[in-house]
Amino acid sequence: MLGNAKNRAAFQQSFWWHDDRGFRLYLKAAKGDSVVREIKDPDTGKVIERRTPSVVLNEKPPSPQEAKAIWRKARARLLALKREVDAELKTLEEARQLCLQLAGARREIAKCEALLAALVSQRPALEMAIVRPAHRSATGGVFNHHGAKLGPVRASNLR
Repeated sequence: MLGNAKNRAAFQQSFWWHDDRGFRLYLKAAKGDSVVREIKDPDTGKVIERRTPSVVLNEKPPSPQEAKAIWRKARARLLALKREVDAELKTLEEARQLCLQLAGARREIAKCEALLAALVSQRPALEMAIVRPAHRSATGGVFNHHGAKLGPVRASNLR
């Protein structure tokens, strides 16, 4: 950055307090204060010349009224940009919330697919129980395709 204290002090002196190019003079002129320097004759003490600092001549700071108008315009532009950024951030947050919901929905789909796979794996046994009622015995037993008794049919056996 600016380094040691000596360098910082030199920068501050030059930036703010320089007699011809100091930022203080620029701001003073923009405020509407007089920045004209009077050069006096060292022998007589009379003003021999009036000089406008070069920073004012080169940069031409705005008048106080112009500065206010520029400020209002810049402020309005900044507030409009802030509204745009806020709207974009709101849209991004809505997208983020949808992504969070999507992750939950994917987990729920995975659970449902696992349940479906379990049910599909039970289907052959259920079809056997329903399609082959002729194999039922008098006690309500069910026989497999080899003729071996499977036991009574209960809802708990079908899960």
